[in-house]
Amino acid sequence: MRRNKFYYLRYVLFFGSIFLSVLTFLETPVSAISLNDLTDARTPRYDNVFLGQNSGAFVIYASSNTGVGSHSLYRNTTGNHNTGVGSHSLSQNTTGIDNSGVGTSSLYYNTTGRKNTGVGSYSLWQNTTGNYNTGVGADSLSQNTTGGYNTGMGADSLNANTTGKMNASVGYESLLVNTTGGYNTGMGARSLRLNTTGYQNTALGNRAGYYNYGGFRNVFIGSNAGSNTWYSNKSNQLVIANSQTTTPLIYGNFATKVLTVNGVVHATGFVTTSDSRLKKDIKPLTNALPSILKLEGKTYLWRSNNLPEISSDKSRDIGLIAQDVEKVFPQLVSNDQYGFKSIEYQKLTAVLVEAVKEQQKQIDRLKNENKQLKLIAEHMESLMQRVDKLETIRLASTKQ
Repeated sequence: MRRNKFYYLRYVLFFGSIFLSVLTFLETPVSAISLNDLTDARTPRYDNVFLGQNSGAFVIYASSNTGVGSHSLYRNTTGNHNTGVGSHSLSQNTTGIDNSGVGTSSLYYNTTGRKNTGVGSYSLWQNTTGNYNTGVGADSLSQNTTGGYNTGMGADSLNANTTGKMNASVGYESLLVNTTGGYNTGMGARSLRLNTTGYQNTALGNRAGYYNYGGFRNVFIGSNAGSNTWYSNKSNQLVIANSQTTTPLIYGNFATKVLTVNGVVHATGFVTTSDSRLKKDIKPLTNALPSILKLEGKTYLWRSNNLPEISSDKSRDIGLIAQDVEKVFPQLVSNDQYGFKSIEYQKLTAVLVEAVKEQQKQIDRLKNENKQLKLIAEHMESLMQRVDKLETIRLASTKQ
């Protein structure tokens, strides 16, 4: 008996009465359970499974899709290999492929975006055309629209991201309000929380880089590292700390190549680049000794309210005063991010070397002068002896 292909149903599972109204052209396996499943479906390909009211309602040529939950994959027409689990998951997807939405309204507005994964209610909720995004946690990447290649793990991670791309956040509210910033990495609850447009920032630790909003290429390491308003719009900063302190243990500036350690450094040695091939306009250092003589060594105590990390040791310290050195050798003094002055003591070595050489020249000159004076004195002594002898002879002749 010949079968009419236009009315042939094969492996169709259904419950309800309405969804069959336009399913007369079905040729391949498909399953639909619940009222209005596949309501407007037309010649679907194969291997689609839809469970829930209006799930997969607009399927036309789509294949290998799974929709579980009311209105899951509701508007999907030709998108393939999508999985929506949860009420309204992937509801607006039309042609997007390889997407997975697990949770109420996950990937709800996705239309053509592909290879996105949203796990958690409202994860990747507003994503439309963004690709290769992963949001794990309620409201993760919720506001993302066209941003791509983002990963948010944790409730509200990358929540406000819209077009930013290549961001990675791990932890509750990490990169929470990021909108267009890209290439950021935040690991730790509320890390880089207020970042909006900043890019290429890295924060590791609870609340690390919390207040950065527009700065770029910063690195914050440690719990609360850089989590104070001073860093709100800074760039190229390195901060390693375990609190909100404004004097972190290690602070650096990638732009100026300056590294600051707020503490005592113990090392077996330091090496400083000094190859002549890397230098030009080389000139001798002059008047080193008179300059050194203008400096005065001091003993002092540190003010605990300014540098609590340094002043934990109450013993007296010794050194030079930066303001005094600056008057003589301004090139040896620099200012930190707070305006405090520091001395590059290692550069004093060259000055001291030349000062010693200048002093040695003075010593050698004095030695030579002393030698000449000795010769003169010896000659004078010889003359005096001769004079004495002559005087003795004269006196003797007079007595005769």
